[in-house]
Amino acid sequence: MAEPTTYIADSPETAWLEVGARFGQVRADPDAFRLYRVLLPETRLADLTHSKHRAELMRDPAPPVCLEIARGLRRKDSGYDGLKYPSLRNRPQGICAAIFLERVRKITLEPAEEEWAALKERIR
Repeated sequence: MAEPTTYIADSPETAWLEVGARFGQVRADPDAFRLYRVLLPETRLADLTHSKHRAELMRDPAPPVCLEIARGLRRKDSGYDGLKYPSLRNRPQGICAAIFLERVRKITLEPAEEEWAALKERIR
């Protein structure tokens, strides 16, 4: 059974590139999406941006070792509520995070309409 997870990105550009890649050859329609700023106070993320497994993290689909790392970090005794890793599609600066929703104590969403409108202008 899948566990509750959400994926977030460090910028509108990274989010769009990551989401857009899931559409394959079909261009994603930016008007069908909304952007939200996610606030996660007191959330501890394991930093895999400079991990010894970086080469594996930069493959799509992710190899089994990545799933093993995530499962280990998801254990309650790990002390982490998620993990951050390098974006495969917004190199070298993009960062993504996987958030283990069952571990998060507080999450706040704020509409980021101005940032989304600015990005839509650049990608059209």
